[in-house]
Amino acid sequence: MLTEYSLGSCIFDIECYIGDDQERRQLCYSKLKELKEIILEEEALIRDLRDGAWSKYVLNHPSKHPNTKYIIEKLRLRKVKAAKATALPSSHDEWCQEAVDSRKNEFLNAILTSQKTAANFSSVAEICSIEKLTIAKWLQTHSCSVRLQRNINEYLKYLGVVLNQAKMIKFIDPYFDPDPLQRNYTDFHYLITAARRDIKEPKKTIEIHLRKKFSKADAKTQFQNISPALKNANLTAQVFFWDDFHDRYLITDIIGINLNNGFNTDNKLTTWTKLSKSDRNNINDEFKPDSLRKKSLVGNHLLCYEFSLP
Repeated sequence: MLTEYSLGSCIFDIECYIGDDQERRQLCYSKLKELKEIILEEEALIRDLRDGAWSKYVLNHPSKHPNTKYIIEKLRLRKVKAAKATALPSSHDEWCQEAVDSRKNEFLNAILTSQKTAANFSSVAEICSIEKLTIAKWLQTHSCSVRLQRNINEYLKYLGVVLNQAKMIKFIDPYFDPDPLQRNYTDFHYLITAARRDIKEPKKTIEIHLRKKFSKADAKTQFQNISPALKNANLTAQVFFWDDFHDRYLITDIIGINLNNGFNTDNKLTTWTKLSKSDRNNINDEFKPDSLRKKSLVGNHLLCYEFSLP
């Protein structure tokens, strides 16, 4: 569901484009601008290879485009470890090979490079020249929905990176039930583990929104079942009980997903659909209580009670 790309260091290098100096600068600028708009529209992640060494290499390159720093700061960078135990890449082709090796370890939607670098890796189907974005098959066929089975392995396959990278997470499911005797949600703690926060990372907000179906005292007792997972993941959670709602979503600061059947694990097929940014923001407000009236900012839901975990 979440789109993730690797960008070749070459696309920021003016000298990797064809023409005289002015033509190279103009072509580099126009292609970077086009790519930035695609990435921001998709709200995609960009893989910062070698624990951030890729972005440092790009920013320190002597023939980088003047807009490079501005563009890098706009991107959502995700640091990943070295794909192989080799020397740090020191050329555009070596960084491209690092991206290829990284994709072998973990899926990438595409690797975007200059035309010259793409020609050097013509046998790698996932590599696309930045100069051919408008005809790229991966862009034309990109889907905003996915069919999957309702089990924890499928959930982690599509949400592992999302939960790990997101700073704000809202699990919205009116039928969520933490009771261990209700087996449909017994694997929910794995999703909390995937959202783990390292001690050095900024604070992460976890929220669980459901429909009121038992007293606040009983609810606190039921929810103690997920407290160990929260502690182990260095997280806290806020649990909200609303008067009534029916739809189910995952809302984060990097993606929103419409979930037809929430996070129950009955192993049946379901469809998840990525929300537009405006819909995601609207739903986020729908489950944000007004501090005075205790009603949601959108949708007029009434908040019955809330508490923190652990």
